[in-house]
Amino acid sequence: MKPSRSQGTRWINHRRKALSSLASNYRCIVAHLLERQGDSGPDQQKLKAYWRQLTSSKFVLYMALYQDLLADLAELSLDFQADELSLSSVRSRVMASQAALLKQKEQPSPYLHPVITAFTNTGSTGVFIYKGVEISTSSTSAEAFHRQRREIVNTINACIGQRFSTFSTDPVLLASEVFDPVNMPAEDNISAIQQYGDSDLLERQFSTMKRMQGDWRLRLKTSTIEDLLLIKSEGCDPVAYESEEAVARWWAAGLLRRRPNIQPYGP
Repeated sequence: MKPSRSQGTRWINHRRKALSSLASNYRCIVAHLLERQGDSGPDQQKLKAYWRQLTSSKFVLYMALYQDLLADLAELSLDFQADELSLSSVRSRVMASQAALLKQKEQPSPYLHPVITAFTNTGSTGVFIYKGVEISTSSTSAEAFHRQRREIVNTINACIGQRFSTFSTDPVLLASEVFDPVNMPAEDNISAIQQYGDSDLLERQFSTMKRMQGDWRLRLKTSTIEDLLLIKSEGCDPVAYESEEAVARWWAAGLLRRRPNIQPYGP
């Protein structure tokens, strides 16, 4: 039985693997701790505490719950690590992950379902069997577990929504959804297809970029290119442009004072 590392890493998939290793070797770990309780030494009380914790219904229920939660979160994390992930698909995958998590508030997922079923059907004995180990139900109640399960799912969903809120509000990120083939209009909607991705506009933008980045301007920043494209595509006519306001803003901006009369630039 090889131990898995769950702390000291930020990748959710590592935690899922560690939790899966614990669940698959649960019976062996419990038997090993029970066997070591008879040994004399400074760790005897610690081993007993570990055994009591692992054989409590609260630990087993939350272990199964976290397996289900990490299954969805780890898949989302692995999707974000993929090289072929497009910006337009981030929002759809986040929404799918949130929907799967919300479903777990009321309906147990594959890992939790058999455990919660055995837990609620214990009857008067107060004991159920999990992976060949007798588990006492005295450490928690079904009502308390279901209430906290909903709170955990709501907290995780709120964190995901806050972390990726810009994908639902930022106009630039929302505009990137046009590149998602799912949003392509139907074949019978000719007018919508003609408006979906104006090829002439794209060609004009690329031609403008080619003119801007000449032999003497190969190191323009992305922000500068975006500003120049915006001026070219949506700017006013150069003949009708009034530069007084722009010059006044340039004059007042900057950390250093403008001194046009100082040699060699002045008269």
